[in-house]
Amino acid sequence: LIVFLVIVACTGASFSSYRFSSRVPLLSLGVQTQDDNYANSERRRFLLTASSGIQAMIPGLSYASTSSGPLGYAAGDLASRNTISPLSETVTIPLKWIPSLSAYVVYYSVGGERFGAILDTGSPFLVVPSYCDRQKYGCYDPAQSRPSGLAPTFERFDNNQGKVEWRVAPFSFVNATGSMMGPREMVFGVLSESLMDGPGGVFLGLIRDTDNWIRPSFLGQTNVKVIEIGLREEEKTLSLYTQSPFHNSPPGLGNDDNDFIELVKDLNRKYGDPVIHYTAKASSLKANGKEVSLSTRSRRKIPTYVIFDTGVTGMVVSQDLFDQRYADARINREKSLWGSVEISFLTHQGNIVTLSAQKPVTTPLGDKPWPKFQNANLIVLGLAFLDGYDIIIDMDNQKMQIS
Repeated sequence: LIVFLVIVACTGASFSSYRFSSRVPLLSLGVQTQDDNYANSERRRFLLTASSGIQAMIPGLSYASTSSGPLGYAAGDLASRNTISPLSETVTIPLKWIPSLSAYVVYYSVGGERFGAILDTGSPFLVVPSYCDRQKYGCYDPAQSRPSGLAPTFERFDNNQGKVEWRVAPFSFVNATGSMMGPREMVFGVLSESLMDGPGGVFLGLIRDTDNWIRPSFLGQTNVKVIEIGLREEEKTLSLYTQSPFHNSPPGLGNDDNDFIELVKDLNRKYGDPVIHYTAKASSLKANGKEVSLSTRSRRKIPTYVIFDTGVTGMVVSQDLFDQRYADARINREKSLWGSVEISFLTHQGNIVTLSAQKPVTTPLGDKPWPKFQNANLIVLGLAFLDGYDIIIDMDNQKMQIS
């Protein structure tokens, strides 16, 4: 998923709507919007499978009920991880692959009830459905939470529109190890049933930083500084850290363990994106082995921004870039537009990192994501490119490692 927008107050409520199915923020008169322009509609539906075991409260959580070593870490947990300082706090949560969704799902408890949600680095919120369905998403009980004092918002999600109520309740992850200090209660959104229809669904948003008029993000309520999504090993995990691991990181990009891809905030600062997407500039793009021009029709090179979004299955590209690729493929008489795709990035030390996918589901973005967005290309990369890697994102220092 990718991001969204909040807006305008009307009779005590604000009207919001999201753009992108991976939730890419759109600005519409200051309205928070979140509708799905791309991504598989099937990813919004999934069965909540039983997950037994402990619940670890994270930075807005409490403590894990595992046997623990110093600082509340699970015994032996830190010994096997050299990416974090002994003085930092961490929590690690298992992820479950749901084939029908082509997505990774994380399980958590809100108000004592368990829910399942798609892991989403393209949106900011902790949300639950407004109704009870234990076979799908979980069973929301309003008696187990209290009002947050924030006005409700109205969201557009794909072709759905509905109300989101903002409440407060205890939160914990299911089957997590480790522990963190943090608030015992967290603000979360309650999605009306109309937002759950069709391509609607529940996502755990991992975007931390937003404009101040946006409703509280999940990670913004914690002291988390770094997220690590482990998709390389057989056991897939999400880890949250209170300290950057880049001073002592495992072998990763380029020739130096501490090399990294620099993230940029241009989409927020220049173009009006209301959240800080995890974004880098691409150095090159290839389709079917051929270089795709990242210039305008007048051959003036423009920046190509790439958003890394685990809530998207394939890839979304801005309309001009999609149209250009279509024209080139026709001229070259290619059998497919995006049969193979390679996107490369320059690291801090000048090395090249390339992410690739075979036949990724690719859709055009359509309208501009934000009114100020112009003279630039935008690509949203999903799991087709990210699966099989370990991804570390240092939010304070705007660094990313992929190994």
